[in-house]
Amino acid sequence: MKTAIGVVAMCILFARPIYADDQAPSWITKEKLAGLKTIGIDPANDIEAKANYHWRYRAKKELAVGVYSCPIGSTVDISRTIDLIISPDGAPCSSAKEGNFRFLKLLPNGSAEPMP
Repeated sequence: MKTAIGVVAMCILFARPIYADDQAPSWITKEKLAGLKTIGIDPANDIEAKANYHWRYRAKKELAVGVYSCPIGSTVDISRTIDLIISPDGAPCSSAKEGNFRFLKLLPNGSAEPMP
């Protein structure tokens, strides 16, 4: 009985999360991190949530993606399948030519397109 308790205690003490703070999963590439820096996200300091298939960054300054500008507090969600910018309620991302948008899809070439 004492051995079983000891094994459980050691598993709890030495268990590590799937992704340690200093490691990113393989689907968060160097190119994606460089793209985040380009639009105004600091990957080291703006991280808000880490999960197996979805990381979220919250902008501490205004973001600039192509012809779009997104306010402070916008989130950038990086996942295996899609990368999005979501503006805060009541403060949409804007473009002089195209209007205002709540969601922008980040494209691999560093630009963005509005999501309906």
